[in-house]
Amino acid sequence: MSAASAQQVSWSISSEKVAKNEYLLTITAKVPEGYHMYNIGAATAGGPIPTEITPVEAPGVTFVGDVEALTKPDTHFDEAFSMEISSF
Repeated sequence: MSAASAQQVSWSISSEKVAKNEYLLTITAKVPEGYHMYNIGAATAGGPIPTEITPVEAPGVTFVGDVEALTKPDTHFDEAFSMEISSF
């Protein structure tokens, strides 16, 4: 299994109005079979580079809160990194 590159992952976004002028954005990544994507979060010394999603501010748009995974990642011992890692 290999880590997927940004070009191999298909991304989509949807929005749900939750209040006046407030929307919940859901970003979905479709990772090809045989590949994986590392969990969102802080990098661990000597570990894989985590997936990072960085919202870009625009006039009239303010992002509130953090990006969080809605799907629980698979956590397992990875021999290449000699540590527990989490991936999708």
